[in-house]
Amino acid sequence: MVATAISATATPAAADDDELIAAVVGGMGAIDLSFVVRDAVLFAQDKRESYRPNDIAEVVWNAPQAVVFHGMLGALYVDEGEEAFAGLHVPAMITSATTAHGAWSLAAPDAARSTRFLGSTAFGVNAALSTAAIAMYFDDRNHEQEIIGVYMAGLSIANGSASFYLSEEDPAYRTMWLGQGAWSSLLVLHGVAAAFGAFEEVDLSEMASVTLAPGSLGAPIPGAPETPGMMLTGTF
Repeated sequence: MVATAISATATPAAADDDELIAAVVGGMGAIDLSFVVRDAVLFAQDKRESYRPNDIAEVVWNAPQAVVFHGMLGALYVDEGEEAFAGLHVPAMITSATTAHGAWSLAAPDAARSTRFLGSTAFGVNAALSTAAIAMYFDDRNHEQEIIGVYMAGLSIANGSASFYLSEEDPAYRTMWLGQGAWSSLLVLHGVAAAFGAFEEVDLSEMASVTLAPGSLGAPIPGAPETPGMMLTGTF
């Protein structure tokens, strides 16, 4: 996932430098995926026990990456638009989810693995889409927000529906699931608004034009002489 993000945003460099960068990010990506596979296996086994050193390593390794990916997504979206979103939102989701999973395992080691895995996944999706939503709001170049809006709304509908369903199936964490569902609902509204072009920049010059020209204020009293003044014309 790291390699995907960098390849989407980096500028060409010397061949040796490219090989070194590819090796480094490839290794980082392999470590990232190892945490995802580990969490998925534990989720499938639904084991409650938590191995503290692994949880600490998961937070220490993924938290800095999550911060970097969210920062890059927010900053680069303004210039790159959909290309930055495509290259960075998935790494931001995954590193956010694994960070949350490790932190949750440390804070509540007795919680069911299924709850931790699904809750962390929902958090990762919402966190990454929220960063993109904020970047879309401040984007002045009007990139292809309609496409991203449809994607955001669809993914958030799925995430929110699952969260509301799990709020009934997992009563011990009902408040958390309802919060995730409400968060996803806001992202659905944002995605729909973006899909319909609500955040496109409005050109006020096309909406109204005003021209001041020498003219007359007219004669308010029949038979009285006209009063010199300025005539206001335009379209609104």
